[in-house]
Amino acid sequence: MSGKFIAVIIGIVLGLMFFIPIDKFLVFGITLILLLIGLFVLFYTKKVNKYDVFAGVLGYFTIMIILLFYLVPGYAISAGQGTVLSENWWEALNWVKGNTEECAVIATYWDPGHFIVSVAERPVVFDGAGQNVLYTRPVNTTDDGLVLDSHDKGIVQIKLYKDGNLTTARIKDIGITLFTDNETLAYNLMKEYKKDGCNEMYFIASADLVYKSQWWTYFATWDPIKIDKKGTMYNYIPIQLARRKPLFSYNTVGYEYPVSDRQSFVIYEQNGTYRGLFMQDNQFVRVNKIVYPTQYGYVNYEEPDAEIKGTLFLADSSMNMIFFFPPELENSMFTRMFFYNGQGLENFEYVNTWGGEFKLFKIKFNQMQ
Repeated sequence: MSGKFIAVIIGIVLGLMFFIPIDKFLVFGITLILLLIGLFVLFYTKKVNKYDVFAGVLGYFTIMIILLFYLVPGYAISAGQGTVLSENWWEALNWVKGNTEECAVIATYWDPGHFIVSVAERPVVFDGAGQNVLYTRPVNTTDDGLVLDSHDKGIVQIKLYKDGNLTTARIKDIGITLFTDNETLAYNLMKEYKKDGCNEMYFIASADLVYKSQWWTYFATWDPIKIDKKGTMYNYIPIQLARRKPLFSYNTVGYEYPVSDRQSFVIYEQNGTYRGLFMQDNQFVRVNKIVYPTQYGYVNYEEPDAEIKGTLFLADSSMNMIFFFPPELENSMFTRMFFYNGQGLENFEYVNTWGGEFKLFKIKFNQMQ
């Protein structure tokens, strides 16, 4: 074995030690010292010559450059991303796997569909590969044709009857279920996806859907008859507490949540009750509703003649964050499931939450058939 080959191998092996997960400057210093000592010993014992030593050093720095500028940054980025599923999702899906019937269909928006199938091992309404997939099932009718059913808040359901079958779009069925205020409508849509002979079906209301509301409201209201053939987008607005400020005209101190440089929501307490204001350029108008938690549950304070329609929702008693619900989202099925844990719902029964991120509901088919 030639001395040059030995020197190069030593250089490459020491260079690869740069992958050791400790301080990179420390790794560089140690490996460089080891390289120089090793090559010096080989040179002193006349097993390599000065050209072999140069080859070994070149091999070391070649590997170091490759790792430093190409592989290590990619490794650091991937390591910093963490798992795709949060711990809450992982625990929740494993609970579903161990505590529900194997035939139980899991309904939610399409994004986590593959994870539900892979981790929980349960069928889903749709997933990332089936966003545009239609759902066809037999119905007891001989009528053929396209039917558009109008529902609350501009929701449009598109149904195609043909050859004894009914076809709908899965993304619209889920979008409508999330957006509608009508629990019976949501129930009737979901029962179409229950497997025959199976007594269980579940619905996931998760935190990511708060920030995707523009999409599920869009698909719920998408109407091919409209001139622009578009749906309407509605958003929950999360706002962080910025500061406390004196409200001299109300003789109290308020909590300010800025929407823009000139606009803020302000919450203040008066006679033991929280109230909401909207401020623009130090001019105040009232907000229609405010909902906040107490030890006895949520309290809903309402001013019917307020100028700003919608709801301010205090996420918790810390006052650190609020959500503003536009009127169209105030009583949606998703709002009632995710923010109010299913309070007041009859057929979507709250099962459990995992970290407040994942909330599971069981659809009670024995109540309405």
